[in-house]
Amino acid sequence: MQSVREYVGRQLLQLGITMRYKGYSQTVFAVEIALAAPESLTLLSKMLYPEVGKHFGVSWRVAERNIRTVVDVVWVLNPESLSRIAGYQLKRKPTASDFISIMVNDVNLHFESADRESALSPYITSRAI
Repeated sequence: MQSVREYVGRQLLQLGITMRYKGYSQTVFAVEIALAAPESLTLLSKMLYPEVGKHFGVSWRVAERNIRTVVDVVWVLNPESLSRIAGYQLKRKPTASDFISIMVNDVNLHFESADRESALSPYITSRAI
């Protein structure tokens, strides 16, 4: 079965984000954090970005910039596909928080089936963030 990490990575590749972008892995990790702790989407600079930065050995500002770069590139290369993933027509470039939220929602929809429990279990259990 495909893991959440593999699924998000594949979605990013389809949006034009390859592993050569530092923000690729950081975005995947941010989505994983948001799955485990949905409140992190409202606490970006206090919770989400610092955790991503700590994990990758960079400051939270660098993590934020790398994720924003991912959003910028996706918006230039593939806004139609991003709108499809979002489930509605995006009229403007999403913020980094919006983008991560769109990806989290996509993961939740993708793993809605019986596979959801096993695919999301590492993120549903209590996790030290």
